[in-house]
Amino acid sequence: MAIDVPGLGATRRRALRAAHACVGRAGAPAATLDDGTVRRSLAGGVARGVHGPLTAACGDGADADLEALRAETFAAARAFGDRLGGRADGAPVLATSGDPRAYATAGDVVAAGDHLDHFHSYRKEASPAAGDGGVAAIDFHVDQGLFVAFTPALAVGAAEQAEAAEFRVRFRDGSDAAMRTDSAEYDDAVFVALGDGVDRYATGEPGALRAAPHALTMFPGVDRAWYGLMVLPPNDALAPGLRGATFGDVRAAIEAGDGGAAALGCSAESHVARELAEAQCAADEMYCWYRCMPWTNHDGDAVSPEICADAGYDRLACTDIFRQPSPNNGSDHGDYYPQCTSYTHYTAPPSIAPEDADACAGAYDAHVAASAYAGGVVLVNQPRAWEHWLQPTTVGSLAWTLAADRRSVEIRHAIDGRVGWMAFGVETPGGKKNGMCGSPVIMSIPDAAAGGLRAVGDYRIDAVQSAFRHWSSATAGAGLANAVLEVHDDDCYASTTLSLSAFSTDDPFDADKCWDLIWAVNTDSTIVDNPLFLSRGKHEARGHISVNFSHPEGLCWTDPDADDGGDAAAPAPAPAASSESGSSGNTTTIIIAVVVAFGVLLAGAAAYGLYARGRAAAAAPKPVSLDSDAKTKADELELALPSDEETKA
Repeated sequence: MAIDVPGLGATRRRALRAAHACVGRAGAPAATLDDGTVRRSLAGGVARGVHGPLTAACGDGADADLEALRAETFAAARAFGDRLGGRADGAPVLATSGDPRAYATAGDVVAAGDHLDHFHSYRKEASPAAGDGGVAAIDFHVDQGLFVAFTPALAVGAAEQAEAAEFRVRFRDGSDAAMRTDSAEYDDAVFVALGDGVDRYATGEPGALRAAPHALTMFPGVDRAWYGLMVLPPNDALAPGLRGATFGDVRAAIEAGDGGAAALGCSAESHVARELAEAQCAADEMYCWYRCMPWTNHDGDAVSPEICADAGYDRLACTDIFRQPSPNNGSDHGDYYPQCTSYTHYTAPPSIAPEDADACAGAYDAHVAASAYAGGVVLVNQPRAWEHWLQPTTVGSLAWTLAADRRSVEIRHAIDGRVGWMAFGVETPGGKKNGMCGSPVIMSIPDAAAGGLRAVGDYRIDAVQSAFRHWSSATAGAGLANAVLEVHDDDCYASTTLSLSAFSTDDPFDADKCWDLIWAVNTDSTIVDNPLFLSRGKHEARGHISVNFSHPEGLCWTDPDADDGGDAAAPAPAPAASSESGSSGNTTTIIIAVVVAFGVLLAGAAAYGLYARGRAAAAAPKPVSLDSDAKTKADELELALPSDEETKA
């Protein structure tokens, strides 16, 4: 849709010329897009109708021109929001925790929203050697929020009357066509491209309005200046379907580098994550690995566009250790750093084939039921608050039996399905990446011999760098004995058994201690099929659990009357004689705590309170058989929820 704003053309041209000149003088943050286009930006925001400052002051009268265009575009956005009105079903567009009709109409959202706006300057150098084959600078995507209001772009400089790029829109039938949004006939226009919020929460009538995917392809050798306003919901508005999380919570997670939250930004790619992060990156930083990273490569050497050009490379980009660019321009998990490169495409290593579901039916359950352990917990991959499309998934279990002298423990770490690697260890209090960095871990790798590694080994994760290549030879000094990794013939499960007398030289085993553990498993890459295993080999499931090995349920307890308020071991009831899979036999149940409310203490009861730490439980918890239904019910499990960064083990 195009909104006519009489006289806007002259204001737009002055502002875009000024912005283009300003980003060059101010050393504005630069991003390298898929096709090698370099985009420099001035970022700002609009909160409840008030424009915040841009990331740089341009001076020389330019600031007034920039602010004039920002104001005119926001006024057009307000008018469009008012025209959209309310939902077809009469429900409010968005609510807050205190007011279910806080934002009754789309106009209310525009007026009170926390929006993001940018002046962008694009340039793609002619580079026939790169062989990009017509790769889009920004591929087809749908923007976050209600809509994006933007002005026609301007080809700056001697070629001002030329078109600097092709803007394509994809239709409902899957076809696409170029839209000449920069042509002279739209000199006074403000365009509106609907965002994913229109269908998610604004209309109340699915399919009534459609957010059309769009893409941008740059022409080489031309500078292109553009301005746009991303109309986002108010930060205090509840995000529909996200279990009480607000849009502010989601945005904060994106800005902090959470890839799961970034997935909410666009239907196709993490475009919005880049937009948000680029507003924070300094001139000598690049958005890479979900964050602003200084221009320093994998080896710790300084790099820059000039250094890359002098060395014969096409550009500076966010790449892996083989100089392949990040597939989503920095919105990817892995061992990515700013690096000189001439590659334009990323070639993903093949994923390992999953286990055969039919052949493996019941194999894992039979395995864990075959051995008796005195206690244990299931390992559940918990979705984060905004991952409403995911369900908690049981991926394996940790079982144990204390030695007679209580100075060591026999452990079985089992994972259901095919495994690239699996690990568990002790969380580092205050450690980077949610306690992962610096942690001692026990890691099992089915095809370890192919990489000259141990099938089961103790490691200490680097205190700063999380990629395996930084700590693949660092041992923790664990008291590890009789370690055996068993992999099912059809890769139906992987199971490690071992005796542990110390997690590390600093962490001797203590049967009465509450251990804060971390665990993770990779099901997608192996040493054999992935040359980047030491670099990435990312986790597909992970979590935190707190375990007291003296208790059959692993329960940790806190006495609020204790002077130090610390954790203590719960009295351990006798374990039940049932199997982990729920079948009969003389085996010990691996059990989970049933979450129950604390009742009112009877009059005259002893004046003390024992509270479950990590899992709430009744004062006398009852063992529960770990049957197949219980294993998948999140409300029957109380594993510690991770406060994730994207780069946790």
